Order: sequence, then structure tokens, then C-alpha cells
Amino acid sequence: MLKMRSMAVVALILTLSACGRPIGEAATAEASPALVEPLASAPSKTAGALPTPTLPPPLTDTAGAPIIVAGATTFTPTPTPMDWTPPPGGVPSATPVGPLFAPPSDGAPEPQILSFEVTPEDQLSVGQVATVRWNVKAQTAVIRYDYKVSPMGADPVTGGEGFVVDALSGSREIALRPVEGAYYVQFIIQAMNGGYDPQTGQHINPKETIQIIQIRMTPCPHAWFFTPEPTWCADRPPTPTDAIIQAFDGGTLIAIKNPGPTLSNTVYVLSSPHGFWTSYAMSQPLELDPLLRAPAGKFLPDPAFYGVWSTAGYDVAGMLKDSIGWATGAATHYQAAAQCEVYPNYFNNTRCFIGAPDGRTILLSILPAYGRNGISWSYWEGEP
Repeated sequence: MLKMRSMAVVALILTLSACGRPIGEAATAEASPALVEPLASAPSKTAGALPTPTLPPPLTDTAGAPIIVAGATTFTPTPTPMDWTPPPGGVPSATPVGPLFAPPSDGAPEPQILSFEVTPEDQLSVGQVATVRWNVKAQTAVIRYDYKVSPMGADPVTGGEGFVVDALSGSREIALRPVEGAYYVQFIIQAMNGGYDPQTGQHINPKETIQIIQIRMTPCPHAWFFTPEPTWCADRPPTPTDAIIQAFDGGTLIAIKNPGPTLSNTVYVLSSPHGFWTSYAMSQPLELDPLLRAPAGKFLPDPAFYGVWSTAGYDVAGMLKDSIGWATGAATHYQAAAQCEVYPNYFNNTRCFIGAPDGRTILLSILPAYGRNGISWSYWEGEP
């Protein structure tokens, strides 16, 4: 063992000596001793003298050349404890290496959509090429488009195409995928920060900012029964249906029979003083009270309205009949078309249109964001 350690020491000294030779000076071949005796001062770890190992003669081939057997000897060093004192001030800590991705924290910046636009911006047709432009301040962003194919509610939609942006600012042309019966197409950009795993390409609980642009499809699935047309498409064909209208002191009652799922067997009360409207399910006609008499110059409600007029509660006045008073003329029975607009329904905005017997179009609006002021009616004159 001591001889092996001595050989290692001598080999190290020779290596360092060779490293110290000036650059450019050729090394001279010198004979190396076959065996170096252990140092006389080397301590012995075990009692007694170590036996001198007998080395076997080297292997040679028939020509006398040495044969080297790879891997013939394996040496496993034994660790030796050593005394060590930390330097003054301690050992400097290592600089931590961040993970491949990190979930967003409360202090992570919100992604920003600096700009997002689609052209043409007024209307698109199936197969037409739309140009999408974007500029975001985020880790990444995804853009996709969907078609609105149902007239009711915000869903369902049918998928178009989508892509992950290859630059945080740029543009791309998209040929709209063919689809039947689409009312509008919506383009969505989703900018995201944090929680991105580059190994899977997925986001884990990212902070995100979304912007949506809706554009009307042309031609619409159904034509409007009036002009000028609204911004969006109609929810049903312009098929005329039975209607009744009658004017009262405080408003107008109009009944629509079976035009479709939205306007169906309903009595609409159009308030004159305030421009509000409300509706009631059309009840079975009630028999008029034989003792009921209208004041001079006034009229009784049509039998189609009498049940609602005489029994329905209304506003702060308590009863509908006390609020709108008596009819100012006889009811008119006629054929009217009724349609609603398929509006991007993220805030449940609704606009419905009913034809009046004088050729005008009655607009009923529901804009929940404006509270009661968003429930209004007027005669349609076109978009503002």
C-alpha cells in the first residue's frame, strides 16, 4: 500500500515539473525507475512490516511485444478524514438557480393587450380572408376565432381555428373556415403571464387578459322584415303572425301569438310617460264584467287584453289597469312580423322588433347594464 502511495506522489511531482517547463522547450526522454521505494519517514497505519508484493512478469506476444489487458486492475480509494476550519466570515452561499417555470404570484405583472384589431371590421363572409393584427405585452398569447351558430343565448359556438402567436407584435391573414348558418364570427386574443412550462407548452394557473371582437356574417341566415337593418342578424325568418294592438291613456298594449321561442303568446305593455316596457304571458280571455263601463270617450280593453289588464300588478301603482287607464280606441287585429337580433350575448343584451299596423317598427330593448333605464321601447329609426 505504501509503495503505491509513493508512486502516486512521484507521478504527481513529475507531472508538475513537466508543466513548469518553458513553452517551446522539447521534453527529453528520461528513464523512469520501475519501482520507487517508500519514503523512510512515511508513517505506518498498521503494526508490523508490510510484506513486499511479488509482481508477475509482463505478458508478451510471440514477437515479444507487451500485451496490455484493459480493466485488469480496479482500485477503490478509501476516504481519509481531514481537519478543516471554515474561513472567517463563513462560506459564501451559492446563487440559487430558478426552476424552468414558476406559477404566477400576486406580484406578477398583468399581461397587457396593447392593440387588437380585425379587418374588415363591419362584416365578413364564409371563405373570406380576415387580417388579424395584435400587439401584446405578455409572455405569450393565443388567438382563435369561433362562429355563433345558434340564435339563443351565448352558446353554442362552433370552432374555427387558433394559433399561438410567434411574436408579441404582428399580423396574420386567416381564411374563414366554411360553416353554415353562422350569425357572427368572434375573434379572441388571450394574453398570458406566468406559469408557463416550456417542456409541455402548457400554462398552469396563468394571469391572463382577454379581448373579443365580434363581426357580423353576411349574408345572414334570415332576412329582416324592415329597413334600415340592425347591426346584427335576425334570429328567425320574417314570417307574419297574428297580432293585436290597442292604445290606452298611459301606454299601448300589443299581443303577439306564436311567432317563435322569444316572442310567443305574450302581452307587451309599452309605457307612454316613461318609455319603459314589460311583458306578461297571455292568459285565457276572461269574460268582461257586464257592469263594467268605460267613461265617455274611452273604450274597454279588447278581450285578449282584459285578463292581464284587470288582474296584473304593475309598477308602484299596484294594478296595471290603474297605471295605464282606459283604452283610447278600439283594438286593431293585424298580421305582424316579429324578430329579435342575435346580439353577442355576453351581457344578455337583447333587441326585438315588432311590426306596427301603420308600417313603423317597434323596438324593444333590454340592456341589463343600465338597470331599469336599459328596458325601453321606441320606434325604430336605424342605428344611432
